[in-house]
Amino acid sequence: MFYRMDADLFETSGEHDTSTNLTSGEIEPLYLRHEGKFYLGIGSDHTDRDIEARDIGDSKRACPKPVSGEVIAVENLEDLDLDQCTARSWVDGELYQEGPLAGLRKPADVVERLLARTDIGDDDFMCLGGTLPLLNGKFIDGTSWKLELSFPNGTTIEHNYKIKKGSL
Repeated sequence: MFYRMDADLFETSGEHDTSTNLTSGEIEPLYLRHEGKFYLGIGSDHTDRDIEARDIGDSKRACPKPVSGEVIAVENLEDLDLDQCTARSWVDGELYQEGPLAGLRKPADVVERLLARTDIGDDDFMCLGGTLPLLNGKFIDGTSWKLELSFPNGTTIEHNYKIKKGSL
């Protein structure tokens, strides 16, 4: 499923305001296309879980989408294999998610489906690529998040962000 988001929701600042409802995020690979070239980063599909009970799209649009400022250029999406990569997230210092990305759709498949199901054509885009199960199976309404994607060669992409409860 793809949910169209306003580009302003995606940002790298690390400081985000959100509603007073239960909100939580999850680490995901981030696929970007800019000026015809592809890049890989990481992001969090931070979501308002109270709104999610009524409307999934609205729940996703209700929160910022924190993304890494660091991205890796990808020569060819068909050759991008994340199966041996490990994704982790922590909430308020507690490990929240951890595991290989082998269970997710291949990056090229995600982007192919995105292009087939939307009208973005040759435009630039950002697309979150799916997530891992939560270690304890429960959403955590935390304030401090750490995201990490580790590659077999030792390369790591990290992003940290904080959530401040407000009245969005």
